[in-house]
Amino acid sequence: MKKCCLALLVLLLIMPSCGKGEGTERLFFCNLNDGCVLGDRVYSCFFRMSKITVYTPNEVRRGLCTDPLCAHDGTDGICPDDTRAMVRSVATDGEKLFLSLLLDPETAGMKPGSGAVKQIWSLNRDGSDFRLLCSRSSDGRNFSALDAGGGYLWFPERRIDEDATEGEAEYTVLMRLPVEGGEPERVTEEKYIHGLSYAMDPDGSHVAVISFAEAADLDNLYTSAGQQVEITDFGTGEKTIVPPPAEDVLLFRVHYALGELWLEAERGGERTYVRDSGEEVTETAVTMVLYRLNRETEQFEEVTSAASGSYFFGPDAVWYVRAESEYFATKPMPTGRGSEKRDYDFFITKNLVVGCVKDGEIIERAPGKGIEPGQSLTLLAAADGVLYGTLYDEQRVYDTGETINRVVALDPETLDVIRDLGELK
Repeated sequence: MKKCCLALLVLLLIMPSCGKGEGTERLFFCNLNDGCVLGDRVYSCFFRMSKITVYTPNEVRRGLCTDPLCAHDGTDGICPDDTRAMVRSVATDGEKLFLSLLLDPETAGMKPGSGAVKQIWSLNRDGSDFRLLCSRSSDGRNFSALDAGGGYLWFPERRIDEDATEGEAEYTVLMRLPVEGGEPERVTEEKYIHGLSYAMDPDGSHVAVISFAEAADLDNLYTSAGQQVEITDFGTGEKTIVPPPAEDVLLFRVHYALGELWLEAERGGERTYVRDSGEEVTETAVTMVLYRLNRETEQFEEVTSAASGSYFFGPDAVWYVRAESEYFATKPMPTGRGSEKRDYDFFITKNLVVGCVKDGEIIERAPGKGIEPGQSLTLLAAADGVLYGTLYDEQRVYDTGETINRVVALDPETLDVIRDLGELK
């Protein structure tokens, strides 16, 4: 009898680790501002009024449901592909997808006039097991994507204090919700006056926040005056304040990735060129600077910089694009207001390279096959075994006026275009 009980106990211990289903297998994941990466797929919310676009190395599809008949009939909540959602975003914890929606009260089953409703749902990667985790009122003026870590979903929430002094009536707080659902709770006591840019450690043990002091110089775009990075350890409650790495940058975004804390910042500059007419023109040129936190000194140290663009964190590297462009020509272009036109300055990309930070080293290479001179490349995401980006043909825009961004999948080893996935949607 004891042997039978022992055998049954061993079987019960083994069963959870065998035959993992679609919804429990853990993949590489990264949550972005406009969607998320899960394995080798990208879930994009660039135009949040429409369905989410799912990019894979071989195809692109619209919507989260794969069943053409759609099993969600509305009796247990709206379908994840329901176009009645005013705003939507998607995040992941490496196992499930989490959909955040902003709905009108009637769609959410509430009385008209009661204000917008924010709902958070969970679902498997095949669109099944669609569950409501949270439904709460929202003023609709500030809607942010989710982040995930440590068994929680994290999100900012806008609050209004009618008794506060001028300029401080609206503020943002950081909230968290268990991935199984329940009532969200406020994480920290801070009231973030000028919005909230934050990053969660994947294990949920730390949060890093870019915060503004009251003395922040909001009239000067490219200065770190009044800014700092606050790192909170949820285990000990200890808070570490990290000063800006430079005075001439605006702190933009923080990331936990590859076991490090990274910081993106914008550095302003100017570009001067001479038009065909001989007129000299000066315009702002932004450089994105990447920093990494030195744990010993508790200071951010510059890693690299690139004109415009962003940095994308993959399974084993940080990717970016560096490009130089030169003035090409000026000609009138439609403004979208009837027959009205205005002079538009065209630039042609030159010296285009794709860079990555891997194992502490920076490697930069020219793109491979499928990217022609005069085309600009913008990365969208770094996924497992593939890079996603958009190609923009600047010569074609000048010749025909067509502004088409084509989504492509690139091999991270050769930087060849391995698939054209069509226009960005």
